[in-house]
Amino acid sequence: MNRFFIIIFIILPYVSTAQINTYVFTYGMQIISDERHESIVNKSEYGAIIHDLFVKAQNNQDKIKFELIVQDSITHFCINDLRLNNSFTGYFGEILTLKDSIYKNPYKVKNITIVNPKNLTWEITSDTLRIGGYLCIKAKGTELVTYQNKTFYNPIYAWFCPDIPISVGPNGFCGLPGAILKLQKGNSIFGLINFRKESRPMLVASNFFQKKKITQELYHQKLEEQISNFEND
Repeated sequence: MNRFFIIIFIILPYVSTAQINTYVFTYGMQIISDERHESIVNKSEYGAIIHDLFVKAQNNQDKIKFELIVQDSITHFCINDLRLNNSFTGYFGEILTLKDSIYKNPYKVKNITIVNPKNLTWEITSDTLRIGGYLCIKAKGTELVTYQNKTFYNPIYAWFCPDIPISVGPNGFCGLPGAILKLQKGNSIFGLINFRKESRPMLVASNFFQKKKITQELYHQKLEEQISNFEND
């Protein structure tokens, strides 16, 4: 028995520091204005404040980088520096994709993990674009979001590369026959800066599974309740 434990203690340090093949995608951010944003600014009583925040976000966009780490069937997506202003980027918090589910840790909420199925349906078009020397194909998807008893249909545009045959992408979007090198959702555009293959320690995902798990719809419901309580105080 003692010999068994001695062997375990010898092996464990090597297991915990084992290096495995890893794909690393680095994305930059571009924040653009569109009709929906202009409509919100013009109609909202807080339009001037929203506009000022939007301009500050645009001035800050070149500093923001995101990293997507891919190891076998697991991916991890996060921003390079949480101290940076990431308003209007569409970044919600670090994201883990595993099997058929997407796990999100809201970066300003410590005790919950949002779990959603990978259920986005894509329509692949005939449009192509070269990104960093890679030939990419454009696809369209629609994200359904329920908030304040209303359902919003957010269009998603992705350019994926069949020559990188792994079904991954930024900000939790995936499901195409190739890596997504560019993705647009509303005002935010994630664009590939570089892509490389290297050896890294195995991803540790325990911080996603030790928290209370809720759906995106329930999370929005909790936000509505907090806003309502705040307005009623």
